[in-house]
Amino acid sequence: MNITSNFSSLFDEKIINQLAHSCGLIKRNRKLNGLDLFITVLCSVVNQVPSYNIASTTLFTQRRKDVSRQRLHKVISSSTFSVFFKQVMDHIWQTRIDPSGQIRKRKFKRVLIQDSTILKLPKRLFKQYSGVANAAVSVANCRVQLCFDLMSNLLQTLSIDSYSINDAMARNYIKAQKGDMVIRDRGYFALDQFIKFSKEGVFFIVRTKSNNKFYDRFGKPINLVEVLSKQKTDVLEVRLTSEEGPMFYLFAQRVSDKIAAERCRSAKLSAKGRTLSKNTIEHLKWSTFLTNLEPKTNDFNDIWQIYSLRWRIEIIFKALKSHLNLDSIHNVSSNQLHIIIHARIALIFLITNNVYKPLQKLTYRLKQNKQISLIKLVNVLIVDLDLMTKTLLHFCKNKRKRYFDIIDKLIKASSYDSRNRPNYKTTEDEVILS
Repeated sequence: MNITSNFSSLFDEKIINQLAHSCGLIKRNRKLNGLDLFITVLCSVVNQVPSYNIASTTLFTQRRKDVSRQRLHKVISSSTFSVFFKQVMDHIWQTRIDPSGQIRKRKFKRVLIQDSTILKLPKRLFKQYSGVANAAVSVANCRVQLCFDLMSNLLQTLSIDSYSINDAMARNYIKAQKGDMVIRDRGYFALDQFIKFSKEGVFFIVRTKSNNKFYDRFGKPINLVEVLSKQKTDVLEVRLTSEEGPMFYLFAQRVSDKIAAERCRSAKLSAKGRTLSKNTIEHLKWSTFLTNLEPKTNDFNDIWQIYSLRWRIEIIFKALKSHLNLDSIHNVSSNQLHIIIHARIALIFLITNNVYKPLQKLTYRLKQNKQISLIKLVNVLIVDLDLMTKTLLHFCKNKRKRYFDIIDKLIKASSYDSRNRPNYKTTEDEVILS
């Protein structure tokens, strides 16, 4: 079997071809079907600069289908293909390729993590994705918003917005339900949403900013730094408005002088010449988190441990940029941009869900004292698509004896060096499982 055949066997050809017909991409049966196009795009976007010439050659050598690059350009550049590709991705997110997820007793119904990253785009996309412009230069940027459920590893939201749509404006992209835990950084700090979460039984943890205002139960403003310096406990009961409303909990801990100095240095660089206020500098000496989790059953270390799960999305963005060239977008159209971003993110979730997690479990079963690095794993698989497809087949299609020697090599190539600190998997299990 060749690379594209291996890839194709992972997906439901009938459903993908039906989607191609239903959206009008393919109107009658031809030698080129929906699955051919989908797999060709997935294989092509691994390259830093995907090209129709490479895609055409791949189709011929791997699938024995002779389609000109001009024809591929006409099909893939169309808005219809963009619709088709998104429908296929939605189908994959909802069904997942690996159906063998274990049902475990959990503290939370879902753990939803949301974050964003900024990508520099070609100037031709400035009108659609305006970034920064002045008399001397104009730059096109987009902001990619990502939200996924850590427990099922299924993507909940993928949005490609203009740079001007900041994190606070994208806070409602997340669709939380009763019993969910929402973990986000300080850019998503929104009073109205926290009050809504509290009423709907949604748990949340978010870092606070130095300019956030808090009030005591009587509606009087709190000087946060002053109160924290005098208070012996690590938790403070606060309101978000001076009027009546639900009470929340502020967990805080003073950081070391070294970390405080690093934060201050970073903040001064970000300020670009502006003077930092005394309150901001004092606030940098503390790590503070706002949550609606009860302090009766949680202390600062518990809150920090849950919040640290957010690091997974940072690793995903780093892997996307370092090894899948997410931040190297060449001179493409808006439709092509959406396809490239969706395809590269699809590959990273394909690896995370169907290789990374099973591979880590396998090391435990084999009693190997090894921890798998997601970034190393992506790097190894992306440079060798044949290895990627065989690894996916090993875990998804139960071809374990056939490819076990490959898996053994993969474990060695993608493992961390010896480390004493707790790994991400241990932290995840401690937080999620009761």
